[in-house]
Amino acid sequence: MGPIAYASRVSEELAAWAETIPGLRLGPRLGAGAFGTVFAAEHPEHGRVALKVLPLGASVDEASFAAVAALAHPNLLRLFAHGVHLGRPYVVMERVDGVELLPSLRPPRPPVDSSRVRATIPLAFGQQVQEGGVSAFLPIRTDGLARLWPALAQLASALATLHRAGKVHRDVRPENVLITPAGRVVLVDYGLLTDVERGDESAEIAGAPAYMAPDDEPSPASDWYSFGVLLFEALTGALPFAGTAQEVIVRKRTVIAPSPSFVVDLPPEAAPLDALCVKLLRRARTMRAGVDEVMHALGAV
Repeated sequence: MGPIAYASRVSEELAAWAETIPGLRLGPRLGAGAFGTVFAAEHPEHGRVALKVLPLGASVDEASFAAVAALAHPNLLRLFAHGVHLGRPYVVMERVDGVELLPSLRPPRPPVDSSRVRATIPLAFGQQVQEGGVSAFLPIRTDGLARLWPALAQLASALATLHRAGKVHRDVRPENVLITPAGRVVLVDYGLLTDVERGDESAEIAGAPAYMAPDDEPSPASDWYSFGVLLFEALTGALPFAGTAQEVIVRKRTVIAPSPSFVVDLPPEAAPLDALCVKLLRRARTMRAGVDEVMHALGAV
């Protein structure tokens, strides 16, 4: 059995299992990832919801679930319930009808002649470039920039709320930041959420290498670094560091990230975001911009 056929069979088995959960009416599968499979569903109390089926052997931390569910912040994915059915854990959560934030802010890139592209030219920053002097970076347009400001303010507010509750998201990246047609930004996926008190070095570093901070332990500062990578990508159309996962991690710890304005010509009104991005991508977390500086730069205070 090939991988596609196997995945299809697993999905069908999960759907058949999910259909037997009391009180839920199952809909189509919405997606799948390392932390589970998500189905649309109808709940008698909460209406249209998303059902996340966790892998066998996984568990839901009761205290963390209750803490996040109690936040009820408009820019955080709402959690409604969790349980175990026939030995498999699941979570019932808000269903967000939205798309990933970054593609909604930027037009599709024009087609590129692949024969003119090299994987990585070893520049100081390790950035990808195209042959013939054509940059891999593409500045955000004025219309996208106008939509970026309020979106960033909403995302920053969500992170600030998590941090005040003593939580670190650890997985701030484009796939986990959705925007609805009405302009509501929602931070989703709590699969890597951890509870880290200041000075606690026991929690492991985790997340997507491209967006992870070059830190030794997770903290609010590591989430703000990821916020900075997302901001850099929004402004320039590419990541600040390129290469394999290991190469990116090494570069983050040894090389200063470029400013967005170094690699693209930004509109003048983007200057505050350019300056904020530089402060967010500092290697030393004690020197990195925090919640107060972020909110001030975004005009959210």
